[in-house]
Amino acid sequence: MKKLKKFLFVIPFLFILIFIASCSDNSPSTQNGATGEMETITDLYDSTSNRKIYYTVNCSINTDNMTVSISKVKTATNLNGGYFENSEINGTNSNRVSFTIRVKTENLNAFLEELSDFGEVTSQTMKSTDITSQYNNVEATIMAYETEVSILQTCIAAEVDPAKVIEYSKRIAELNIILNQYYRQLNNYDSLIEYSTIYLYLYNTQTTSTGFGEKVKDAFNGSIAGITGFFQFILLAIIYTWPFLLIIGGVVTGLLIYSKKKKQKRHEEIEKIKRNKEKEQI
Repeated sequence: MKKLKKFLFVIPFLFILIFIASCSDNSPSTQNGATGEMETITDLYDSTSNRKIYYTVNCSINTDNMTVSISKVKTATNLNGGYFENSEINGTNSNRVSFTIRVKTENLNAFLEELSDFGEVTSQTMKSTDITSQYNNVEATIMAYETEVSILQTCIAAEVDPAKVIEYSKRIAELNIILNQYYRQLNNYDSLIEYSTIYLYLYNTQTTSTGFGEKVKDAFNGSIAGITGFFQFILLAIIYTWPFLLIIGGVVTGLLIYSKKKKQKRHEEIEKIKRNKEKEQI
């Protein structure tokens, strides 16, 4: 009976190994992480719907009106079902503004067609990355672990030995931890595929002339800032060095007291010698 149980317990694991091997063999022959640059994805998205591909775009644009360009970028992102993953804006008068935008891949062409509305496009590159093989491997691994969990749950339901139930339960807990890691990896792949990433850089080409009054104001503010910084430096220097100053001050004070007492003692000795000489003369 025990030998039969062991044999039945081994069969599912053999099935899992065979399943993983078959999935790996049936996976597409595309090289892992294969990348290629492309100018457009028109018709490509539909023709490669069975492939797992994500797109990355880098674009630089010159503009003479940063405020208007930023507003157009935000509008185009919202209209194409996108969102801002990251942005760096140091005021509308900044010479450079950068965005990391995630746009639904099905709307990527529509978004790219609007780039010229933001300003003068100086550079634009697109890269496609095929992760079909990695995606299929993760899916196969998940299915194999889920199958093992299902088998163990069936064994628990039929098992009467408490020790075996505990053993199966521990293994299920271990498998759930592993599965969660693969679930997160698969979700990350799905996010990359569903939302393309656009790195967009806006450069301000507008030149602004500064009047005499602004120059005087800037100079005055600069001098005030310089004075403030100087006193802050002095204060920080005192704060950082006060323990050493305290020790040095104590040493100097001790030396002065010692020197004063020594001089006083020497003076007393001289006076004593003088009084003894006067007594001898008398």
